[in-house]
Amino acid sequence: MKTLKFNFTNPFHGHTGINMPWLPDFARKILSLDNVESYLIVIPITNCQNGKYNTMRDWKVNHQFFVNQHDFEIKHQPW
Repeated sequence: MKTLKFNFTNPFHGHTGINMPWLPDFARKILSLDNVESYLIVIPITNCQNGKYNTMRDWKVNHQFFVNQHDFEIKHQPW
């Protein structure tokens, strides 16, 4: 299973969104992040089609707000 993984060093609250910038009709997926026990977020992307995506994350730790963006590409291997 293909996944995106994000590691945090502190308990946090926030959101992440995944979209395809080149496909205007792509339904942006937004997930709430609330993780106080494990600092690892795992998002499955196995069902995503081939293409370029980006993800933007915002989160709050100790009353400080952070934002991060990451571009990635999915290339499924033919079997």
